[in-house]
Amino acid sequence: MTSSQNCCFRYLFCLVFVSLAFIQSGLAIAQSTPEDQIVVTKHQITVADRVLKYTARAGRLPILNNETGEVHGQMFFIAYTLDSAAGVRPRPLTFLWNGGPGSSSSLVHLLGFGPRRLQPDGTAVGNQGTWLDQTDLVFVDPIGTGYSRPTKAEYGPEFYQTRGDAESVAEFIRVYRNRFQVWDAPLFLAGESYGVIRAAGVVDVLERRGVSVNGVVLMGLQLPIGQLSDDQRAALSLPNYTAAAFANKKLEPALQADLQATLKQVEEWSQTSYATALSRSLVNQPVMLVPTSYWQRLLLYN
Repeated sequence: MTSSQNCCFRYLFCLVFVSLAFIQSGLAIAQSTPEDQIVVTKHQITVADRVLKYTARAGRLPILNNETGEVHGQMFFIAYTLDSAAGVRPRPLTFLWNGGPGSSSSLVHLLGFGPRRLQPDGTAVGNQGTWLDQTDLVFVDPIGTGYSRPTKAEYGPEFYQTRGDAESVAEFIRVYRNRFQVWDAPLFLAGESYGVIRAAGVVDVLERRGVSVNGVVLMGLQLPIGQLSDDQRAALSLPNYTAAAFANKKLEPALQADLQATLKQVEEWSQTSYATALSRSLVNQPVMLVPTSYWQRLLLYN
């Protein structure tokens, strides 16, 4: 086994070990305390020389049957709220989950965007890439993942389906916003892998309930864009690659100067010259050659 493989193995082992430790402690709490008890703690980290003081909450919220009012599930979450003075403008509120389906939110939480990040040796350190400086965070374990479970085995089929999964997560968001009185906070969703499909479903449910969603972050999976052809999708993907190249400083200096100006130029080119060239190539028509210098300017990787 190479040193890099060994490091990767130890990293995954630490993540599994910590997750199991969390699960064991969580099960003990669930057996000895009320189902909806919320544990609250205070913390702080320093991000880019800015001290972030925040409140952490962990617990489970009930998912009720709308017709009977009976609790059919308990959904676990860990939330981080930046401490702010009274009367300030409400901060954005982002609900995040992983994919699978079947994964808890531990990856986007402990390896992604939470205020602390798990290191390969199992220690937790302040996360310089946390989103907490921009938005309050709620990491959600959908029913059947993490600590979240149906209250009875026969209720499982309600949640273990695409529509039921989305409905229950949307209900959790409603309950959370009511419980912590954050109705006026701008609402955002973030899903990874299958969580992208879940996010699309949750947006649909919320919009049908009259709840506006201000934005959605889709990670690791691309949803089909309407009824566009393959070449149109390819052309419209180019600005995304360009933005990634800009973030990683892989464009030539002239294109690294202004992101919005660069994206505008790429969007115009991809919707006209590039899309036309792709369409013609698919039907064996003469293709207008793109100057090599232009491709060099948009080169993503050295």
